[in-house]
Amino acid sequence: MDFGNPDDGDDCTSACEAAGCGDGIVGPGEACDDGNLVDTDDCLSSCETATCGDGLVHEDVELCDDGRDNDDTAYDGCTTQCEPGPRCGDSQVQAPEEECDDVFWLSWNGTRPGLVEGAGARTAHEQEDTSSPHP
Repeated sequence: MDFGNPDDGDDCTSACEAAGCGDGIVGPGEACDDGNLVDTDDCLSSCETATCGDGLVHEDVELCDDGRDNDDTAYDGCTTQCEPGPRCGDSQVQAPEEECDDVFWLSWNGTRPGLVEGAGARTAHEQEDTSSPHP
């Protein structure tokens, strides 16, 4: 229905087109509308604001997002802050999954991070005894 006004925020745009998600105009029931179908930016294609826990990785903001499966303690998972959780290469021995942890992650991009072999090698025993020198 055309309300005869220039208001693009109602059900009918000023171009006499039905307003809806994806038209680039924030309308009723939309938190945002950037007019694209990209789900890695600030506004999802569903016209909802991107947030940690929505299951979509928000580019340049989140390192991971497993949605409802985000868990601060899950090994090799994603935390509730959308950062990589406990994993091989974090320089902490994660028992029972690891016997040692002798590499540091240099980057995380969701594929294969770069590794530095032997940096900060620590066994479970060394990790518990903080008074001993580490190689």
